[in-house]
Amino acid sequence: MDQLVSKRIGCSVGILARNSAATLEQALESLSRFDDIIVCDGGSTDSTRRIARQHHARILEQDPAYLDSSGRIIDYAGVRNQTLDAAAHPWFLFIDSDEYLSEELVSAIDEAVAADARGAYFVYREYELDGERITCASTYPTKNMRFFHMDSVSRFIKPIHERIDVREDASVRDLPRTAPLIVPIRDTPAESRQKNRRYIELELGRIELLSAREWARRAFRRFLISGKLLLKMLKGLFFCKGTPLPVSHEMNRHWYHLALTYREFLLLFRHSTQERKGSNARNR
Repeated sequence: MDQLVSKRIGCSVGILARNSAATLEQALESLSRFDDIIVCDGGSTDSTRRIARQHHARILEQDPAYLDSSGRIIDYAGVRNQTLDAAAHPWFLFIDSDEYLSEELVSAIDEAVAADARGAYFVYREYELDGERITCASTYPTKNMRFFHMDSVSRFIKPIHERIDVREDASVRDLPRTAPLIVPIRDTPAESRQKNRRYIELELGRIELLSAREWARRAFRRFLISGKLLLKMLKGLFFCKGTPLPVSHEMNRHWYHLALTYREFLLLFRHSTQERKGSNARNR
């Protein structure tokens, strides 16, 4: 094999896993050129750990402080920071166990590391359904900051929908859109909604007090987001020259916004009722 092709990439990769055997192998195969792979496992009972070892990944145990009583993650930033602390290289990439890197993305990361082009990089994401790349979706172009040099960031923040905190003086760049991270859609719309219900519960668990003004602000922001995505979805359905994301999957994002807004309204109503009862009790 050509030396340039087989050269290892001096970058650590962090992956969270729990009973991820069905998807982890594809993720790890796409990372074969990376020098340091860390699988932070939440007590898998399937072949997740065996697959990780076969691909020469290091295995970390998810800290119970970041898990609920059933062993499921409640603080994603905390678990991500475990992988960050364990990294062997100053360059770091993180992906989910059900994602994988395109060959173009591997090459783009290799070039950035070789050039020591320090900074924090957004990576474009592209969906895949039944083995076919989705070329049109309402969320396109979609990108996340997944790849960075340690000098450019501090820690992961936010227990839910976690992200890396970038230093103010860091250089922020995009990797090429032609070098995407592939996100296979494996769940049915109903299964996706079930997963989203858990995220909603986690979101609600973080709210100590919600005012009517704050609820209205959140609801209005989500309404604007959904409206914009609906328009893009309709445009894609009529004018997409490739493969569009099915409407049943598109609507899940809108369902999430509506369900979360409704549950926050119930929370606001409960807080208001409790406040009135407390006020009446004090006035007696």
